[in-house]
Amino acid sequence: MKKIVIIAIVFLLFFKSSFSQASSDKGYFSVTLGPAFPIGDFAGKNVKSTAGFPRITASAARIGKFLQFSYSRLLGKRFGFSASMRGQINPLNVKALQTSFSKTIVFGGVLTAPTPMPPLTPLFSYTTYPNWKFEKKSWLFSSLLVGGYGEFPAKKSGKTVFTVKPMIGAVYVTSPELRGRRGTDTASAYMIQTSSKAWGFTYSLAGGIKYNIYSRLSLLASVEYIGTSRIKFKDVIMTVTATKGTPGLQDYMVQQSVYTGTAQQKISSLNLNIGIGLSL
Repeated sequence: MKKIVIIAIVFLLFFKSSFSQASSDKGYFSVTLGPAFPIGDFAGKNVKSTAGFPRITASAARIGKFLQFSYSRLLGKRFGFSASMRGQINPLNVKALQTSFSKTIVFGGVLTAPTPMPPLTPLFSYTTYPNWKFEKKSWLFSSLLVGGYGEFPAKKSGKTVFTVKPMIGAVYVTSPELRGRRGTDTASAYMIQTSSKAWGFTYSLAGGIKYNIYSRLSLLASVEYIGTSRIKFKDVIMTVTATKGTPGLQDYMVQQSVYTGTAQQKISSLNLNIGIGLSL
């Protein structure tokens, strides 16, 4: 991850020092925000299982929001560079998680995929629990990106220009803690998965419009695709507890399973940017 940051800084300084005399343009600072729509695996709605360890982190993100600060500067007539800092939040799709878990088998204190059916066990037979309830939590991201920037005037007046911005950088992600429960008078299940934090590689591609209101003030709008590498969250702890029978009677049994492992998540979203730019 340190290499990514160093490469990004060197990239930025190289273009700044090499082409700073190519144009009198001093660039502009912008602030944009808008909705962030999860896509791909990040919008998945099913519980996934690998070797007995449920990959719950690959599940059910909802539409979120983001805030971005950027600096862009032309180094020639059409092309230049840009640097951005972004913060983003995407809540868990709790409803989708609850629906998926209601179809998931709880077997001996272990969550498994809905199919195939597990073998019998001397302690617990498999069962499913409808109407799971999960607490509301969110994914959190912060990222730093650098890359290219281009402007293409729509008319000779130059008041409206089309923009393009490909970028790469580093992202710091906090996965949500998961807490779910469901049961009846004679059977219940509880699941807790700890939150985790990790660094990853991120990239984006944005295309939009810049409309110059005054000599130094402009309105901005763009559509941006954001993706990441497969981020690995180490030392994630999942605790699954299952009970059966009536408390206080001889048929009452409790079993708890604790798993520690590395969870993985690839993140991608489609963001709609709206904001303002101030020329320097």
